[in-house]
Amino acid sequence: MKTRSVLLSVIFPFFLFTLFFVSGCEKRPQYEIYENHDITACGVKDPLRNIEWIKNHRAEHPNPHYMVVSLYEDSETKANFIVIVNGTQFIPERSPSAIFMEAIYTCDGIFIFSHGTEGPYPEGWDEFFEKVKFVGTIWSCERVYNK
Repeated sequence: MKTRSVLLSVIFPFFLFTLFFVSGCEKRPQYEIYENHDITACGVKDPLRNIEWIKNHRAEHPNPHYMVVSLYEDSETKANFIVIVNGTQFIPERSPSAIFMEAIYTCDGIFIFSHGTEGPYPEGWDEFFEKVKFVGTIWSCERVYNK
């Protein structure tokens, strides 16, 4: 009888712990997030907080699979542009298996043009990137997979 109660007092808690550990823990996606509050874009310090459309865009996409919001500057005019790259999760059965979209905006959030995984580049795409230089990353978010 004493052996049985000792076994129950040891095995039962172990069983409950194992059951909780195996079935109770939900794997939530993990994200690597970078926020640059020291950059000035479009004449505004900390555009992530102080340019409304960028702040709203980030709020609308809190945990995308992959997203980078970058600042570019025209080498001649010194005008700033915001480039946003979005990416979907890799799915082997899908064609294409991963979809990326790169869009260019003015400081006011006006869409200029974009290019995605498939299709031709829009007219002026190459010329745009020949005349601008990368200044820095404003915000990025990428899903991280634990191995």
